[in-house]
Amino acid sequence: MQKPETRRTPGSPEKAAPLPPNSRKLMTAVFPPLFIGMIDQTIVATALPSMVHDLGGLDRMPLVVVAYLAATAISAPVYGRLGDAFGRRNMLGLSLLMTIAGSFLCALAPTFSMLVAARVVQGLGGGGIISLSYALVAQWSTLERRARYQGYLATIAMVSSALGPPLGGTITALAGWRWIFVLNIPVGLLAIFLIFRLPPRLKPRDAMAFDFVGLLLFTAFTAALITLIERTKSGAITATPNLLLTAFGILVLAILLMQQPRAGDPLFPPLLFRMPAVLLSNILAMAHGALYVSLLTFAPAFFALARGVDVQDLGLYMLPVTFGTGAGALITGRLISATGRTTIFPITGLAAIAMLLCFLCLKGEHLSNWEISAAFTAIYVFMGTTMAVVQLTVQAEVGPARLGIGTATTMVARSFGASAGTAAAGVMLAEALAGRDLATVDRAVVEQAFQTVFAAVAAFALFATAVAAAIPRRRLQTGQRG
Repeated sequence: MQKPETRRTPGSPEKAAPLPPNSRKLMTAVFPPLFIGMIDQTIVATALPSMVHDLGGLDRMPLVVVAYLAATAISAPVYGRLGDAFGRRNMLGLSLLMTIAGSFLCALAPTFSMLVAARVVQGLGGGGIISLSYALVAQWSTLERRARYQGYLATIAMVSSALGPPLGGTITALAGWRWIFVLNIPVGLLAIFLIFRLPPRLKPRDAMAFDFVGLLLFTAFTAALITLIERTKSGAITATPNLLLTAFGILVLAILLMQQPRAGDPLFPPLLFRMPAVLLSNILAMAHGALYVSLLTFAPAFFALARGVDVQDLGLYMLPVTFGTGAGALITGRLISATGRTTIFPITGLAAIAMLLCFLCLKGEHLSNWEISAAFTAIYVFMGTTMAVVQLTVQAEVGPARLGIGTATTMVARSFGASAGTAAAGVMLAEALAGRDLATVDRAVVEQAFQTVFAAVAAFALFATAVAAAIPRRRLQTGQRG
């Protein structure tokens, strides 16, 4: 491997600080891991029927997704905290190795239970990939360069996430579902090679007593929350097991909130959440996750069920949507870099999303499929205005020493919001179509049911707009290095 270029630090002739990597080297290094981390969240969706056909487990099919989501949510803050202490490049390499190992086990899984267990291993690696990729870029860039980079990162993240289902379906049709996991192995090895071409951190390791109690409590809370969300997707919100899960989750969360200030080196430093900008940015990440993933889930279903679009044409209507977020993120990153302003972009973008969704609710039945596709594309362009601002705000507030855990908290918040928002929208759609047979029901009735979902997503957008407007940090203080 190449030795990094170095420069002498004043007063330390025997030690040399590494020169920051150039833009191309830095972006080339983080793109492959970010691609893996985002696509693994969605690529299995279209392959689930084939997995169940080969391995059985129809009644437990959601576990393939739930196991991964829970594992990533649990491991993200762990990697963030360890990355701050021991070096983000090293921990990103470890998370990639674990993802490769989990992918290998998924590809070879002989039973459904083994597949779920392997997805847990894969998720324990995946939880560090996204947050550490963002934190590594922040570590080697000033705030004004970071604004432009965040646009690139958001583009690859959103496009990878959107490409997951069609890519998973294509690979499954051509080679079988096991190959969607094999894909991770060469990409992961390439990612490790590129990551370790970046300069090492010469800062001494921080003294750290890991918060195992906090991790155990957070694991229990996450498992309860993800399980509850998945159970409520099929209705029966007030069923006794769901009420018990809710009570258990609230109890564990209360204990965690009391335990963290008393921990010597807490998993979630309470100082972070005493910063209004950090707290509000995490709430915004949660609302944006609910907005983005729920709409990405139900937009294709709208075309298929309400408009009768077949599978071959569905991709054409959704293709502009796939790249809309990336375009919005790129534009937002450049505008932030040029102006130094931050929250004005999500405030404007999220308000525009709410208005467009309300327009679809009121006038959608009179629009053609291509006109609705154009509206969704505009919505997703505006969707790209948010996550770069969330990341930049949090990273600017927490400072260089807490980049890893600060970035990880936004990833966890977004994951929770995405799961909860999709579940809420699913319950609303199920209630609107309760007792109706989709094979015989009039499509106008189905379209009205989807209008209920779009109205709910518009409410997510309005809430997110209010949160963005409340964030006190509105500009970057340029010239600082993360």
